[in-house]
Amino acid sequence: MFETRHSTKSRTPTLQGCGPVDVRHIGPEVELEATWFVVDPVEEAFHVLVRADRESRRTEAARAEALVVAYDLAVEDAAARFRSTRSRGGPIARSFLKQAASALKMTEGAVGHVLDTTVEATAMMPSTWSVFADGDAPWRAIDIAVRETVGIPEDRMLEWDVAVARIVRTCHASRLKDRLRRARERMLIDTAATRKRHAEANRRVVLEPAADGMADTLIHGPAPEWTAIDHALTQSAVLAKGKDGEDRSIGQLRHDILLDIITEGLKTNALPDPATKVQQRKGVAVQLILTVPALTLLAHGTAPATIEGYGPIDVETARRLAADAPTFTRVLTDPVSGVRLDMDRAMYRAPADLKRWVRLRDQECRDPGCRGPAHRTDIDHVQEWQHEGGTAAVNLVSVCRAMHLLKSKGLWQEHLEPDGTVTWISPWGHTMHDPPIERGDPAPAFLLEPAAEDDCPF
Repeated sequence: MFETRHSTKSRTPTLQGCGPVDVRHIGPEVELEATWFVVDPVEEAFHVLVRADRESRRTEAARAEALVVAYDLAVEDAAARFRSTRSRGGPIARSFLKQAASALKMTEGAVGHVLDTTVEATAMMPSTWSVFADGDAPWRAIDIAVRETVGIPEDRMLEWDVAVARIVRTCHASRLKDRLRRARERMLIDTAATRKRHAEANRRVVLEPAADGMADTLIHGPAPEWTAIDHALTQSAVLAKGKDGEDRSIGQLRHDILLDIITEGLKTNALPDPATKVQQRKGVAVQLILTVPALTLLAHGTAPATIEGYGPIDVETARRLAADAPTFTRVLTDPVSGVRLDMDRAMYRAPADLKRWVRLRDQECRDPGCRGPAHRTDIDHVQEWQHEGGTAAVNLVSVCRAMHLLKSKGLWQEHLEPDGTVTWISPWGHTMHDPPIERGDPAPAFLLEPAAEDDCPF
């Protein structure tokens, strides 16, 4: 028997599970039971939303499982052909992540994270994974659950899996991380010190470029030290806020005080104090490479200036930095072509001026899956030196050490196209293209010499 639902507003019959129908198209052999009630359009919209979300989660779980299958097959294939290690951190695994990142439009780090999380969840937490695969929990819940699994003894994984499956199925997203952490701490109260040492090994500082000339800095480190610093920053900002003429907000003052401390601190050697974390630290210059198109600097062009490792910045900031800041390396691009002149050298090791030119041209690693600034990369011969490749700008690119090693091992092939595009070919034939950073604006006509009259009669 089919049940039809009717809205008192539209009187349009709805077949349960199928949506609006025309009863004239239903055969006489189908028995209908009409039930009249009000269908709230908002409630119906939420039902559609929830169904779509569940399907999205199921699809996401299927994609993650497909990623693991593809990884296993690719590693087996390449290991046999290249006689290389199958280890997760080996060159074959890294090559797979580069190709998968290109295909999925994700970063290599994100693909690797999904791969590792899926492998651990499906193997060690089958009950929790099934909640996700059924659409009853989001990927974020599985991600957090796997992170909290670090340190759980193998003989207690079943207990942990059952507890986590119950939590991720029922807990509100805003409380999920806290509930999982509480459950984990109760289970592992006797291993807190060991787990803290493991977590501290992952301390790091990461810069994430943001819009409008801004950047986000993530500091992941021990909570006691950074909590104390956070409190001290607020206290220092409050004291500064009380001074005459100070109109910055507490948030702005906290930022500026920390920036002052870090900038000045990096310029000096480490203090001879037992509390100093890195005793051998030497003072370094806080320096950036700023590239300014000459026409932009002269207010005759609109091409943006760029900071190596970040990207484009606004013209006003670029002009101020180019004029005033001694800690910036200033480079002016050719006003006619918008590019710098080539400096060819017939030797294996590129000289300093050629290295600088290539890195200024590239601005970042030419591996499309990497955003490392060019000054941290290797200068790579596209056509290997031992295979008649010259040390010239037309055969040199800036490539991070990881990709350089993969290419040198013969796993990846590299081509530098005439337009500056770098083409990469993976061990499995997948192609990735890295187009060059856009050129500056050409010079306006009034800056160019008048063209000679053409005496050609035809």
